[in-house]
Amino acid sequence: MKYNLMKLFQKERDLYVEGKEPIIWEIMSRASKWSQITGWKTGKSDA
Repeated sequence: MKYNLMKLFQKERDLYVEGKEPIIWEIMSRASKWSQITGWKTGKSDA
């Protein structure tokens, strides 16, 4: 995804960043669900 966006928006950083937004939110959503299912908690170095 990032490489495709990079090719499309080589000189338009704002559009590149906007294009990444949906996948970033998807990753964050999945990570949140995973942490709730597994009971994962941040460690001292993660907080």
